[in-house]
Amino acid sequence: AYVRSESKRAGLRGGDDAGKSAEARLEAVPWYRLGCEALSFDISRLAVNMSGKLLAVVGTHQVAVVVLPAATGRPTGGAFKAARAETGEQSTGVWVDCRSMLLGENAPTRRHSEAAASSARTRVVDVLWHALSTRDAHLLVLQANGAVRMFDVTEDADVPEQTLSLFDSGFTMSRAVGFCMGGTAGWARMTLYVLTNTGELFSLCPVVPKRCSLDRAWLEDLLEAAKMDVREWVAEEYEASSYIYTPPELVAARAAVRWLDQLLELDSAGSADRMLLTLPTSLLQPAAVQGPYLFQPEPVSASGYCSDSSGADSDAGQDADCDPDDACDVLHMETGMGVSLVAIAYCDAHVEVFADLEP
Repeated sequence: AYVRSESKRAGLRGGDDAGKSAEARLEAVPWYRLGCEALSFDISRLAVNMSGKLLAVVGTHQVAVVVLPAATGRPTGGAFKAARAETGEQSTGVWVDCRSMLLGENAPTRRHSEAAASSARTRVVDVLWHALSTRDAHLLVLQANGAVRMFDVTEDADVPEQTLSLFDSGFTMSRAVGFCMGGTAGWARMTLYVLTNTGELFSLCPVVPKRCSLDRAWLEDLLEAAKMDVREWVAEEYEASSYIYTPPELVAARAAVRWLDQLLELDSAGSADRMLLTLPTSLLQPAAVQGPYLFQPEPVSASGYCSDSSGADSDAGQDADCDPDDACDVLHMETGMGVSLVAIAYCDAHVEVFADLEP
């Protein structure tokens, strides 16, 4: 298997191509085919990390990571030294062999047995790279059964660093279909939003890599806000009949204070604004699951939105498991005005947008 890689930057230069359209200039860009031994499955989607060095390749039940060649305008070094001319086609591309690895292939757990691999409940539905990873190397993998596995691909591609579960309560008819990270306000950058096919939205927080890069001022602001919550809710705590009633909001606020205090203590002697931390196991506590969230007011019904679509055209490119009434993807966006937006897409081509007033 191979992945075609093109350099748009080279194709948009001026000079001799100044009079050509952007499309024509892109077509003239030299391109390379990346040879990846791990890619022995049909590819459903791709995800490049922020540094552009790693590429996640997603199949039905498998995920592979490809180490991309160095980004350079000319094939002068690195993997390009071993580039070989392509034969049998009229194109001028060349092959570049790249290191690739399958994730979770040798993990000693029944989750990766052949029986589990053939189950629709363990189908891989989405992946994303965690923005707080120190090495930009933590990949989150979402399965239809609500399991979220986090891999540090530079440390261990076989066993996930962390495993989270959305449906801990037991069997459910819903299945996870997409996820995204929050924005930068408050706890949002450590919050993972997970969407089910029924349109229910859940969140898991905090979701942080073991090796993470965190902003000190941001953590201090979170700590101060958590302490304010403690002072606000402590008045609601009372004792009756030898029983101490503690509001759940107070329990959560106290837990946040303890957790944030321990994070800051890991780099208490540091002076840099950015903290590069390696979290102990005690701080990689299971993320709290919240939801499903209540949307008010309820969105206007979009039933029959695509009622005019029929035949082969309506099924083109549609997931076989995607009913027209099913939700299929979620996106969290920041407006820059103190309000975040959550967009939920449905298989019948309509999108519902909600305001997240308390990120």
